[in-house]
Amino acid sequence: MGMKMKINPVYKNELKMNVRTMKTSFVLLGYNGMLMIIGILTFYIVFGSNPSYSRGNYGEVLALYCLITMLEVGMVLFVVPALTSGAIAGEREKQTLEILLTTTLKPRQIVWGKLASSISLLLLLVISSLPIVSIVFSIGGIEFKDLIQLVFTATITSFYIGSIGIYFSTLFKRSIPATIATYGITLLVSVGTIFILALIYQIAQGNETTVKTGAEVIILLLNPIVTLLSMLSVQYGAGSSLGDFLLSLGNNSVIMNEWAGYWFILSVIVQIVIGIIIMECAARRLDPNRNNKGKKPL
Repeated sequence: MGMKMKINPVYKNELKMNVRTMKTSFVLLGYNGMLMIIGILTFYIVFGSNPSYSRGNYGEVLALYCLITMLEVGMVLFVVPALTSGAIAGEREKQTLEILLTTTLKPRQIVWGKLASSISLLLLLVISSLPIVSIVFSIGGIEFKDLIQLVFTATITSFYIGSIGIYFSTLFKRSIPATIATYGITLLVSVGTIFILALIYQIAQGNETTVKTGAEVIILLLNPIVTLLSMLSVQYGAGSSLGDFLLSLGNNSVIMNEWAGYWFILSVIVQIVIGIIIMECAARRLDPNRNNKGKKPL
């Protein structure tokens, strides 16, 4: 008798509820329709307006892949906080969280199931858009492994940002403050870290000091947008390299000069580790017996 794989009950239930709603269908239709319009317009501009491009100059076509990739990750940064920040807080508002906690499910199963269902919905959008992205693949310039790397990057970003949303969903009793806090932290790690780094460089220049190693650039390992830039830079050198982008902020970073080629792998590892730690913290906060652990019974 073969072994039957056990699926997280929370994940299974949430996934059924998501795919059965008309909202999911309309989101898929709208998102892929938008990408299709962008793709058609780009091809018309590249090939229709200038036939010379048919002789093999596909630089502008590759820009379509870059644009869609940015839209994919931008969608993750915009949608995931909304999906995850109300995952636990919403159960509390509906007064169903206590019932869920009285089942045989462990808090760790609940938070991981909620996160997995949210990521699955986002991956459904990403994977459904691959046929549109594959138009560029059919012309040339990118390889199949680049499409796989795109899905991988979207998954890691969903997990990383989603873990933040799940944690705030356990921290706050209502969905609205949890959503605001999640969007705030998402904005901080994706945009704020760049401004912090630029501010550090400006202060160093004002004091006429020089940072030899540029160790402060490490904070950008937390930035999913920089992770995306490093992926595109490795794939086909879109725009300036990641090192040139960071060095343009005003500092000759020895660390960045040495790490630029490994930045994508390093940032992915850092974000996975941080996401796991945050999820464990969320599970501990959700545990109703956390305050009684370690106490001896009377």
